[in-house]
Amino acid sequence: MSWRDQLWQYCANPENFPTIVVKYDNDYVAINDQYPKSKKHFLVMPRKRIGLKDLTKQDIPMILEMEKMGSSLIQDNQEFKMGFHAVPSMNQLHLHVISVDHVSTCLKLKKHYLSFTTDFFVPVDTMIDLPSIDIEKYEALLKGKLVCHHCKQEFKTMPKLKQHLEEIYK
Repeated sequence: MSWRDQLWQYCANPENFPTIVVKYDNDYVAINDQYPKSKKHFLVMPRKRIGLKDLTKQDIPMILEMEKMGSSLIQDNQEFKMGFHAVPSMNQLHLHVISVDHVSTCLKLKKHYLSFTTDFFVPVDTMIDLPSIDIEKYEALLKGKLVCHHCKQEFKTMPKLKQHLEEIYK
């Protein structure tokens, strides 16, 4: 199995992964992201094999159900956002449910941060209306400047940005 297909195992047999799977039913599964890019980071997936590129207008109810399950995971007062990466690294469709702090030891690369703080991160309502994905346009966003999503201060390096975020989101 390709590493790009690793998410499928949680959809196929969620009962086999009690420490990773946080919730599931007959149609959807939610997991703790194994490489979280914030203090709280979940993935919600349909239990049918489908990728972002396979979506059609007929899949809008499925996306809305994924969003509904994602909303059910948010239990404290932290601010969250939900969305999809415009050009996902994994094949199985997955909705990110992520706290906005972006404080994590797994947030190491510039592209990690920019994939959640630029238009590369596509909210559910935008995804529903997105006609097609311009891969070059979206991948270019991952090469942008490191700007704090909270205060708009620019940073030259990831370590400096991470230190700044840790101060803001203590």
